[in-house]
Amino acid sequence: MIFFILYLLCLWGFVALASYLDKHQNQIYQKTLSPQKTKLALYMGYTLIISALMLAIKLLKPSIGMSYWFGILTLAALTVGWTLSYQALRFFRVMGGVSVLSFIGILVLAIA
Repeated sequence: MIFFILYLLCLWGFVALASYLDKHQNQIYQKTLSPQKTKLALYMGYTLIISALMLAIKLLKPSIGMSYWFGILTLAALTVGWTLSYQALRFFRVMGGVSVLSFIGILVLAIA
């Protein structure tokens, strides 16, 4: 269950970090964001990724948690990168679908 929680935090952290760059803003939102929203996206991205690290360290042993976090971080970055490269027009649909599937995974594991 921790995998899905960390994956969601890292995934949306990378979405926020991608929203910081002008090129990706045009891909995701079809416009350039204001400087305040751009800064907010940067801070939210780092906050989500660091909170995922802290959660992994707290719930697992530090060495295992950091290794687990790096693996999930890689998977989340690949997901965002692939979506921006090949599915940019349907970005939020793909990210929403991945998020819903991860949330369903959390619920299934919580019930079992």
